[in-house]
Amino acid sequence: MRQHDLLEMFTQQCAQRKTATAIEWGDEQISYLALRQQTASIAHHLQQKKPGNIALYLDSCPTLVSTLLACLHTGHVFAPVNVGLPGQLAAKMIQRIAPSCIVTSARHAEKLEKIAALLPESPSIVVWDEVSPSLELASLSVLDPPRSQDPCYIYFTSGSTGEPKAILGSYRGLSHFVMWQQREFGISAHHRVGQVTIPAFDPYLREVLLPLVAG
Repeated sequence: MRQHDLLEMFTQQCAQRKTATAIEWGDEQISYLALRQQTASIAHHLQQKKPGNIALYLDSCPTLVSTLLACLHTGHVFAPVNVGLPGQLAAKMIQRIAPSCIVTSARHAEKLEKIAALLPESPSIVVWDEVSPSLELASLSVLDPPRSQDPCYIYFTSGSTGEPKAILGSYRGLSHFVMWQQREFGISAHHRVGQVTIPAFDPYLREVLLPLVAG
């Protein structure tokens, strides 16, 4: 019997637990239905962009979760970049990513523009604070088509032994790992998971995706 993958389980949780809280962020509570709707709107927006990699120059926040999920659904390769890095190093990493666009927030837009100026070719920059008010309420059907299996994300090594190296990860591997952890540790809707890792380190994916597929 075929086991459900990560996105299938997330979609199932959204259908079964529409009003249940998916994310708590300060005083804000975001339901599974609201998260899926925002994911659909962002996915629709990304589908209007050129195909390719998408750099995520964002702090940890609900919008980052929605954007990450949208990339998983659309098949874009996402690459979180540490917003705390010096400009030259961030520019080198973004150049390695070769993104078709960079997603950021108003908080980091000015710094990102200076970083983009260091690149041989500057990609388009999407500032969600400016774009989100005008996002269309997209049909959830934009999330229906199955994504291609590989590739999925780009993360960088710490660079402790030299220059950070880019690692290309697969959707199949990510899905297998998250679903294995849920089964192995019995994670369910009764558990609450704290998010403490910065988005630029890959344990962030476990902290975000594992509780979402578990309900």
